[in-house]
Amino acid sequence: MENYDQKETLLVSILIFSGIDSINNLIHALPEHLLALATDLDLKINVRIRKNNPRLSTDQLEIHLRECNTIYNTISFELLDDGQNSGFGRGHNLNFLSSPADYILILNDDLDFPSLDWINIAVARMRAQNDLALMGDISNPSSISPSFANGTFPDEYRSYSLRYAEASILLVKGAAFEAIGMFDESITWAMGEDSDLSFKAQQMGYAIDWMSIPHRHFRSTSFNSLPPYQKSSILEHNRARLFAKWGTSLETGSIGKFEIFDLYSDGLGDMLCALLHVRAEYERLPSSIHDNIIVNVGNVELGRLVLPSHAKITSIRNTDLLKDTLRPEEAISVRSIRTTNYALPFNIHPLLAGSLSVPLCDENILSKIAASFTEGLPKELEGRRYAVVHMEFARNGHHGRGPSLATMQRIMSLLHELNCDVVVVGKSDCVPIEYFDSDNNKVFDLQGKLELSSLISTVASAEYFVGIDSFPFHVAQIANVKSAVFLVQ
Repeated sequence: MENYDQKETLLVSILIFSGIDSINNLIHALPEHLLALATDLDLKINVRIRKNNPRLSTDQLEIHLRECNTIYNTISFELLDDGQNSGFGRGHNLNFLSSPADYILILNDDLDFPSLDWINIAVARMRAQNDLALMGDISNPSSISPSFANGTFPDEYRSYSLRYAEASILLVKGAAFEAIGMFDESITWAMGEDSDLSFKAQQMGYAIDWMSIPHRHFRSTSFNSLPPYQKSSILEHNRARLFAKWGTSLETGSIGKFEIFDLYSDGLGDMLCALLHVRAEYERLPSSIHDNIIVNVGNVELGRLVLPSHAKITSIRNTDLLKDTLRPEEAISVRSIRTTNYALPFNIHPLLAGSLSVPLCDENILSKIAASFTEGLPKELEGRRYAVVHMEFARNGHHGRGPSLATMQRIMSLLHELNCDVVVVGKSDCVPIEYFDSDNNKVFDLQGKLELSSLISTVASAEYFVGIDSFPFHVAQIANVKSAVFLVQ
């Protein structure tokens, strides 16, 4: 990262939750240790302590930190309080965003150090070794169990190849922390975020290492203060997230490079809905990680319309062939929608996002996509007010479920009241154009005449949409077009 005063910076990031005694004990000796460190390494040091318990009284701590700022004027001490529990990963992310630094010393509040001399060695190693991103304590667990995705020690009977650095004491290179996307905030509250951070660092080609760090650790005073049912819920949620993100790595014992999102389907609407949430994942992740994502779809053009222009897109129907495109050790996970049962349209989005373990697409991303959808409108529709009608099933196995003549006559009578043109779309002309006869509305029959991009812009630019639960309907919803939909099963 850029450093305008040419002096490297160290951020000491601490979170407090369960009580004030532990942090008071830690902070009592910390300033003297940091002062010696700043002199030895020629560092500018910022200490950021985040209050993760709104009910905790920190008045005395604030007084002490003000005194530290006066006595140790070369070190900055600050207590941050957002009035909520930010969780472990997000809390440290927020501390880093408030005070970006070349090095981050992540500390639990339930620690005690005789000195911080070990940081001299750790920083010297990071300065000498460009790819060294994480330095942990050698006495902490350094391996991950593939069965439970938790930290463990290998023994004479078990040897685990997946390595990680525990974040109770962790020195992190700031530039690497940014490049790998910091802690994953979808791993909530606590437990598992350091495994994910270590895996991401290795995925991006960084090294992790361990050294002897003299200290006392009073172990999980925050997490163990929770009720058992709440601890179990958090653990299961975070474990599920780790297995979704790193399933192939946990299976093979190797940290690969690529995440594969398998969105292949015969239904364009299914793929469109899934692509929205994968786009949200792109938006969430730093651009440095985008090259490690492969998206497999049944229609590449659709993928290009929704995803960033630099996205890696394949179109492989056979799942075995999809996996064969990479060596086993190159994939970290394959997340697929092929076995997801989303028969009812009102729950399709949470089901798809959940099956892919990605965030739900938000309004900001939808508005970006909707703006791009209106580009390329057919010239005959420019400047016209119209309603799009789509009443035919083009998907295999759904033929013959279109509307009757009586239904279409009723629809056309209602459209007459809207005083607008009617644009009929569809993949083929299986709904007879005679169904749309009207003396009051100009009818454009564009069935089978539009390329995918033109179909999307036609629907997205409409004032109204009338049709079945289908790909054009999902386009209309994204573009916020007033819609009436028939759920035909």
